[in-house]
Amino acid sequence: MLFNYPHFDIAEFTCKCGCGFGSKPEDIAEDLVHKLEILRVQMGIPLKITSAARCAKHNAEVGGRPNSTHLAGDPATCSKIWVGKSRAADISTIGWTGDQKAKAVCTTLLAGMRVGLAKTFLHFDVERQLPTYEERIWIYANT
Repeated sequence: MLFNYPHFDIAEFTCKCGCGFGSKPEDIAEDLVHKLEILRVQMGIPLKITSAARCAKHNAEVGGRPNSTHLAGDPATCSKIWVGKSRAADISTIGWTGDQKAKAVCTTLLAGMRVGLAKTFLHFDVERQLPTYEERIWIYANT
């Protein structure tokens, strides 16, 4: 995959610990970036990615779930096409209006993404294929 998206740079998706995971286009689910690009165009405002690809160590440090979609996809928890790829990005909503948040949620749900709602960010990921992950939208407690 070539990383050819006008509103994003691959560095925005790279693990924040400096390990390098997410620094190559093949580390990120192309479907995720494509749908975020659509969201960016629909919103008409910059999207600040605060967290995307994570190595297991960094994920644990930030309190991420052991089977987080931020991690490299595991054959047991994701579709075959996403094995080894991060499938999630958190977008800062600091300064957004309620209408902007609602538009982002509706746009991404219609695009087939899952959405997690928090006070200061929205989590977006491409859907997992197993029945245990049927929720399409959820609210993070205490965030």
